[in-house]
Amino acid sequence: MKKIVILVIVILLISCRRENSISVKQSDAKYPVIVHLDKEGGIRVINFPFKLVVSCNSIIKRGFTDIEYHYGDVKGGWSKLYVEKNGSLTRIDKTKLKFISFYKNQEYFVYSRHLLDTNQFESLNFKKYRKQMNLLSQDTLAIDSFMYHNKTLTKKLLKDNFMILDFYKSKFNDPFKIKISCNF
Repeated sequence: MKKIVILVIVILLISCRRENSISVKQSDAKYPVIVHLDKEGGIRVINFPFKLVVSCNSIIKRGFTDIEYHYGDVKGGWSKLYVEKNGSLTRIDKTKLKFISFYKNQEYFVYSRHLLDTNQFESLNFKKYRKQMNLLSQDTLAIDSFMYHNKTLTKKLLKDNFMILDFYKSKFNDPFKIKISCNF
């Protein structure tokens, strides 16, 4: 009996070291795209929402320290990380340790930041968004249907983008990273 218990413990500890004890899936964020006006009244920044569901399939809780957003080959530092509390998003520090309890799922929301080159996208008609912002006296606007009405722009801005979650080293496991493609 003692040998069986030891064997089970050894198998569990070995399985906890494996990277596949963590899974990350992207799903529909159900939050609006946010557009920002610049000083000249043009739209220069667009924030896209992403929902990440991080699952810990281990008997040991895991944690990650950072989430990196990559614009193709370029690492960006402009993404913001949130958790949902009481139906709204609360910003959290991307660089602090975030734990996922054993056999639990945790949802995180990431807003990427994309700078628009007005020369490249001048043919797009953002007048209706600028008009709404002027009427509301705001420099930002949340748009639920942005991706539906601007599919070409959305695909172009998100092409080859991905996120990396950086899981920390502990006495039970080695550090590892998980890459997630940014899809809609």
